[in-house]
Amino acid sequence: MNAEKFATNPQYLVTLREPDDEEEDGECTMIVALLQRGRRFFTATDDTWDAIGFFVYEVQDPDSSPVPLTAEYLTDDRLVFYSGKCKYSHEVTHRLKLSPGTFCIIPYTYEEDAAGDFLLRIYTEKENCCRENDEDVTICLLSSKGATRPTGTVNGEVDEGGEEGGDDEDEERVNDDEAEDEVEENVREAFDLVASSDGTINCYSLQTLLKNLTEENGRELEFSMDMCRSMVALMDSNYSGTLTLKEFDRLHRLIIQWEEAFSGHDKDSSGQLSTYELRKALRTAGYSVNRHVLKALVLRYGHDRKISLSDFIGCAVKLMCMIDIYCDLDPNNENAIVLSRNEWLKYTMYC
Repeated sequence: MNAEKFATNPQYLVTLREPDDEEEDGECTMIVALLQRGRRFFTATDDTWDAIGFFVYEVQDPDSSPVPLTAEYLTDDRLVFYSGKCKYSHEVTHRLKLSPGTFCIIPYTYEEDAAGDFLLRIYTEKENCCRENDEDVTICLLSSKGATRPTGTVNGEVDEGGEEGGDDEDEERVNDDEAEDEVEENVREAFDLVASSDGTINCYSLQTLLKNLTEENGRELEFSMDMCRSMVALMDSNYSGTLTLKEFDRLHRLIIQWEEAFSGHDKDSSGQLSTYELRKALRTAGYSVNRHVLKALVLRYGHDRKISLSDFIGCAVKLMCMIDIYCDLDPNNENAIVLSRNEWLKYTMYC
C-alpha cells in the first residue's frame, strides 16, 4: 500500500470520553460499519463490490496533529485496529473495545486510485464527538492583484481606498508606473502588438498574446476562450473587461508559477495529474483545498479523474478568482458573508 496515497483518503476523528457502564477495564465500545453506496442497480453478486476495509489510529494530541494526518504521522505504533484482508462486500463491520481517547478512522479500497461512494456508521454506548479531519480552503499567496480588490458596491462605484484625487490614488499611480518598468522587454513588445489604442487587451487579444508567448518560448500550451475570459476576470480590478500591461504581466508570472507547480508533481511526465498529485500541485501553487473542493475541481476540470496542464491552469484561475472575491467580502475573516441575489449573480457570472 502506498503510504502517501493512503493518507489522502477521507479521515474521521472520533473522541470517546467515557467508558461503558459496567465496564471493569474502563474501555469504550465502538462499532464501525463501512457500507458501499450507489451500486444498487447492479445484480448483488460478489464481483459487484469493491474490496474495502478500514484502519483505526490513535491520535494522542488532536489539537496539535497535522490536518489531515500525514503518512509520517500514521506510523504502525499508532495503529490500534485493522479490519483485516479487504472484502468484496457491501458492508464491513467490526466491534472495537478502546480506552477513552481520540481515534482516526480511515476507509480504503484494495485497488489504488479507485473511486468509491460509501457510508460510514459509528455506534458507541456513550456520547462521542465525531468530525471529518480535513483542512480549510485557503490561499497562501498574495492576491492576484498584489492587493485585494476595491471594496464597496458590486458596480465598483464606491472605493474605500481614499477620497478622489487623494494621496492614495497618486501613490497607486506611482506603483503602477514602477511595475510597468519591471516588465520584461519581450513581454512588453508582445503585448503592444495586440493591444488596442488605449493600451489594453480583451479576452480575444489575450488568447493571441498567450499563444505568441508560449510559441516564442518553445512551449505547446492551448488557452481556450473560456479560460481567457476567466483570466481577464481574475486580473480585472475595475470591471472594465480588459487588462493593462501591468495586469497582464502579473497574470503571465502566475501562469509560469502554475506551470512549474504542475511540472514538479507530474512525476511520470505524462502531461496529466492524478487526483492525488493535483492536491499536492495546488498546495505548491499556494492553495490549500479540502477533499470536497478537490472533488468538485476534478469533476469540473478533469477527464477520467486526470488533469492536464491547461485544465490545471484553468482550475488555478478559478480558485484564485473566487478566493479573491470572498476575501474582499470578508475583510474581518469571519468565515461568513452575506450577499444579495444581484451581488451573487454579478460575481459568479463574471468570474
